Amino acid sequence: MSIEGGGPVPARFLTEYFLADHKTKNVLYIIDSFSFYSEKWNEVRIDDPELLARAPFDWSLIQTLWEFPSTRGLIPGYLTGFYKINNQKRFAPDLSDSELSKFTRTYRTNKRVDERRMAFLYPEQKSTETFDKYLSELNHLAIALAERNINLIAIKTPLPERVLTKLPGEDEFDMKIQSVLQASGFELHDFTTVSNEDAFFYDTDHLNKEGVINFMDKHLGDLLRIKR
Repeated sequence: MSIEGGGPVPARFLTEYFLADHKTKNVLYIIDSFSFYSEKWNEVRIDDPELLARAPFDWSLIQTLWEFPSTRGLIPGYLTGFYKINNQKRFAPDLSDSELSKFTRTYRTNKRVDERRMAFLYPEQKSTETFDKYLSELNHLAIALAERNINLIAIKTPLPERVLTKLPGEDEFDMKIQSVLQASGFELHDFTTVSNEDAFFYDTDHLNKEGVINFMDKHLGDLLRIKR
């Protein structure tokens, strides 16, 4: 239940939509610190017609779209089928470009590429007000899951050391995330410093196929088996 480049707002939306007609014991949520510092990864990201281009007609989805102010504007296009008709990729595989063409690659480290990537992900000046807003979204998600007796498994995935050194304030970020999660009986599992050799990435910060397998076999798999 995730979308590429999605923060706490999309996470809440997708979770609420899923739980409208499904049951689960666990929800796995990958925490990316950049997604707590900009609307780009939240309200703007969820207000994207492409997300509905392949969605079947579903009353639960309409209800969920209405519950979130940032997605109400998508309802007319969804109801009329405009997003499907206007979808130029409707005959293409339902896979992201990364899955189709990058997942098996190994990234050749490039300082300039890394710097551009960090500038794209993070704002020049981090806003405490913005962070608190999205921290509140995470809190609402945690509370909603706890009330349903659903376990929230929150993790941070591996990142290369060259990226970690460019993330000042990450320890403080982790502490605040941990505090919110613990208030609902959950915890943050930080895997940023394991399975993080450069050979395990297809770009600045995404694990490639070999990296995912290594991470699952040596670390994440054990956690998921415990929580099962």
